[in-house]
Amino acid sequence: MMRHAKTKEAEPGQTDYERMLTIRGLRNTTEMAEKLQGEKLIPDLIIASPARRTRQTAEGIAEVLGYDKDKIKWAKKLYNGTPTELEEVIYESDDAAYTIMIIAHNPGITDLLNGLSPAFEIDNMQTGAIAAANVDADKWSAFATANKQVFLYAYPNKES
Repeated sequence: MMRHAKTKEAEPGQTDYERMLTIRGLRNTTEMAEKLQGEKLIPDLIIASPARRTRQTAEGIAEVLGYDKDKIKWAKKLYNGTPTELEEVIYESDDAAYTIMIIAHNPGITDLLNGLSPAFEIDNMQTGAIAAANVDADKWSAFATANKQVFLYAYPNKES
């Protein structure tokens, strides 16, 4: 899971949906993609909100990881989605994808992450943060009842 990277404030007349990444956000996206690469966490499927900032984040991740940008799945439910809506996107994922990556927004992404395992809790998933969890299920449709364990949480400039 990833929260989109650092975003510019909305310009006059610009909607929240149209906001774009800052230069720092673009750099942080590369940094987090390199972290995923170093951890050997290469997604088989990237699913992202179609908002501009999450598009930029997903495309930046894809570029670094060698993932075909045309294969990114854009899911409207991820734009300001609740944890339930984010889970629905996971349930609907192709079972052929062993590792999926969800790129979304707060507060839904933080709430979803906090609900994965009782041993993990954060106040706020920072912009550009990534998290990974093991999911003990054969099908994504079993995500809700599967045992899950968060094993990675990192954010830009966090010392390892």
